[in-house]
Amino acid sequence: MDVMRTKDGQLVLFHDVPVEKNLEKLTGVAGDVSSYDYDDLPDFKREFEASPMCPPGSKPVPVQQRRMSLFKDACRALAASRTDLILEFWQESEVVVLEALEVLREFGLQNRVAAWGSPELAAIQQWCRKACPEIPVIVTFKQSFLVWFYWNLGLLRCGYPTRRLLPFFSESEPRVVFNVLHVSEALPHAIFKLAKVDPEQSPIRAGLIRLLLRLLKAFTDTPRLFGFLSERHKVPTVLFIANTARDVATCSSYPGVVAVQTDFPKQFRADLAMAK
Repeated sequence: MDVMRTKDGQLVLFHDVPVEKNLEKLTGVAGDVSSYDYDDLPDFKREFEASPMCPPGSKPVPVQQRRMSLFKDACRALAASRTDLILEFWQESEVVVLEALEVLREFGLQNRVAAWGSPELAAIQQWCRKACPEIPVIVTFKQSFLVWFYWNLGLLRCGYPTRRLLPFFSESEPRVVFNVLHVSEALPHAIFKLAKVDPEQSPIRAGLIRLLLRLLKAFTDTPRLFGFLSERHKVPTVLFIANTARDVATCSSYPGVVAVQTDFPKQFRADLAMAK
């Protein structure tokens, strides 16, 4: 769940980063969540286009609840379930972290948070560690790159002290979750859509994108690393986004992978349960 704060201090669930402009895409109104009081937030459209990470040909999704959900309401509903949570913060604000923790404690959910933090900002990671050391933090993009870089150089495997290369894995620090991208079957389609590239109209650009994704897959598709992190450092791996049965099965088969993020949890719930 992505937690954001409105202008009047309400915590809501919404994923919106500048490169995606989701508020405009999902409501038709430009701006960002922090510019609006909660009551003034625009309603969602009646249906959403399928995410670029969904397989080609996926149909639009009807929207049953057109108001943005309050974080407190979601926590109230989740308190009656057994669902574990991953929380991400995209606003650089310690207040958001502290207020989210207060709500989690109100509903007794702090022990159900598998990980929290920001994939972008190390400052948010530190705020999360300070606020509640018992909850594992997710690695940032920069930190995950360093892990893969040292692994592919062979430094992690040759016995060089991992804690010296990767101080955020230090035993003195709270727990970490290696929450990272899986280069899935749908990723080329997603990149084409986000970059507005038609493979038939721009075959050279499409070819370059495919080449870069192959290199990225070779760099990051590292099940031995996932197993190494789990066995040596007690660091579990969570992979995102897997939206086909093949991708879910592949991710679930990797050693050290404890969870797979998908846009279709109901569809793949049985597969994920069997993998556990």
